[in-house]
Amino acid sequence: MKEYEMLRQEILDNSQIIAQYNALLYTVTVAILAFSFEKESPFLCLVPYVAIIPIYLLAEEQRKTTARIASYMIVFLEANNNEHQWETRLYKKTITRESESVLRHIFNLNRPSKIPYLFVSFVCSICAICKAIISNSTNSEKCLLVILILIPTVFTTVIMARNAKRYAHMKRSYIKQWQAIKDAEEAQKRNANRNPQ
Repeated sequence: MKEYEMLRQEILDNSQIIAQYNALLYTVTVAILAFSFEKESPFLCLVPYVAIIPIYLLAEEQRKTTARIASYMIVFLEANNNEHQWETRLYKKTITRESESVLRHIFNLNRPSKIPYLFVSFVCSICAICKAIISNSTNSEKCLLVILILIPTVFTTVIMARNAKRYAHMKRSYIKQWQAIKDAEEAQKRNANRNPQ
């Protein structure tokens, strides 16, 4: 099945793009943190957040495209094919995990899609907190700095929590949409066969 192989390749290409986003994330973060260690302000350690969230959202968009392709494959190519069932089986496995709590979804090491973003987020915050603690500020200023530093970490975690169960839901939605298209096409063919012109 040429179409199946082409779509599988597109999914693999999307995975490569996501890996490139992750490499970009690490490169930007290391460069900014290296620069920030030379300066006194702990807030410079938080500059990578300017990259973390947009890169995460770009990677999520690639995952959305992958879900759309995989759902198409399930409905149109795997439904009546016993030989190719990878996406169908993967979807069934995903659905069984959907009942997990949101926090478990976020911090689940079997869900590698969020790990780079959480890791970088926590590293940036820890570096900023350490710089704040060793600064010459008063204790009350240090507490305020730590609270301000934790805001981007909480914000990033909330964004990821919001998207935690989204992939399975998104795939289910795409499957329903593709199934509706398939049903409409089949109904149209049946009508055409009943009423030949």
